Amino acid sequence: MSKILNQPPSRHLARVGALVLTCLMLAACQSIIAVDVVHTTLSPPDSPENPILTLEQAQSITLDTGYERTLPRGSHWKLVGTIVEGRVYKPVDADFTIQGKDPVSAYLVISNGQLVGFFVPIEEGFSPLYKRVSISFAKPGKT
Repeated sequence: MSKILNQPPSRHLARVGALVLTCLMLAACQSIIAVDVVHTTLSPPDSPENPILTLEQAQSITLDTGYERTLPRGSHWKLVGTIVEGRVYKPVDADFTIQGKDPVSAYLVISNGQLVGFFVPIEEGFSPLYKRVSISFAKPGKT
């Protein structure tokens, strides 16, 4: 203890400054890479007949975390229910993930032809997409 107290004040301040800077950097990274999820309730679809829809064009998405994802042209999606924010579509032939601290499976949430966010089943929550993207599905039976 006496060694620390006998050090020049400038050296002590440098250590404290480095510690504070490290803490601030970690806090900043945490806020950038965390996925914001709000708890919500998934209601079943109105109709028991829900055709599989096909994405007409590839769509690049920049997530709010800064990561990018691409919804491939021709990918298949099935309506699995609704939440307050829109209709929820689950991928049929592949897993789709969004990236925060860790990748997590997600379903598309679409309202008025726009991707407004993602339903995260493991969290039973909605993760908003602040930069909305237009989404166009082919009509059922047409690919």
